[in-house]
Amino acid sequence: MLGSFGKIIAALGAPLVLASACFLTPAPHDAAANPKKVTRQAPYIGRCMNMAGALEADREGDWGYVIRDKDLRLIANAGFGAIRLPVKFSAHALQKAPYTISPALFARVDHIIKTANASGLQVILDMHHYDALFEDPDREEARFYGMWAQIAQRYQDYSDQNLMFELINEPRDKFSGDRMSAAQNKALSIVRKTNPTRTVILSGDRWGNFEGIDSLKLPPDPHIMVSVHYYNPFSFTHQGASWVPKAPPIGPEWGRPQEIREVVAYAEKMAKWQDDNKAPIFLGEFGAINYAGDPDRAVWTAAVRAALESVAIPWCSFDFATTFSVYDQRRQNWRPLMLNALIPSNGPPETGE
Repeated sequence: MLGSFGKIIAALGAPLVLASACFLTPAPHDAAANPKKVTRQAPYIGRCMNMAGALEADREGDWGYVIRDKDLRLIANAGFGAIRLPVKFSAHALQKAPYTISPALFARVDHIIKTANASGLQVILDMHHYDALFEDPDREEARFYGMWAQIAQRYQDYSDQNLMFELINEPRDKFSGDRMSAAQNKALSIVRKTNPTRTVILSGDRWGNFEGIDSLKLPPDPHIMVSVHYYNPFSFTHQGASWVPKAPPIGPEWGRPQEIREVVAYAEKMAKWQDDNKAPIFLGEFGAINYAGDPDRAVWTAAVRAALESVAIPWCSFDFATTFSVYDQRRQNWRPLMLNALIPSNGPPETGE
């Protein structure tokens, strides 16, 4: 450790000296200066929390977490403006056309979206853990399109500002490169039949890392964003992760000045790509595993959050209450260092009651 949390925040310098209530929205680009590029205006996205470990399991609760209405109020009252809702739709859809999605799952998703919206939270609805698509796209692509046709039709009347779609989480393996890009563009065209102006988030390959973003061929659509995930360094953020083969050992600390500078440089690199490609980036996941300990996790989280805000890239913390948690399920309260790293405040957050 490098001493007190306050000293680390001070060491971060300018990126943390920012208003914490909202993001700056990038100014519209001048299409006339580059007529081959589509002008895209980044939508406002409030500070965001991933509702991981619930509907991304085959059944909600299998991984030890069920989303409560109270949780959504807690998140809103703490100062967040959005949630990302990962859903494993593929576990609840038929294998044959028309690939009907379970009415029970849709009803549950409906409830969460409506409750979140009523609490003042935007929702980013994300198709998550579609491993079968990555392993066998020849078999699964039609199902991918069929599910998105149903999702788009069901939510076509929801406010564009209150609900956004994320087509696929962390593409990889056989669902990569040109195939991955073409499939997302086709899915986007299906969504556009019923949702012409809704923000739709696409992703590059290589698990959605920034290094895979150039595999994505951007379509001429003014209402898209590109998702990036950030978990660097992996040896720190995933130490002791049980699901990772040969997981990094528990123990690495984080927060040296050079490490902080690397985060700032990474954010600036994303901002440059965003400007060069006239396409807004959404940092859809970033987090450090609980094993890293809250003091170091908070320093890392504050550094990433501040660097992103300094270049006006909206973010979504991973996650609320599971293995990268900001909220302690056992104690039923926020982890104070972690919450303050995301939303600096002068006092304790309100409850969700």
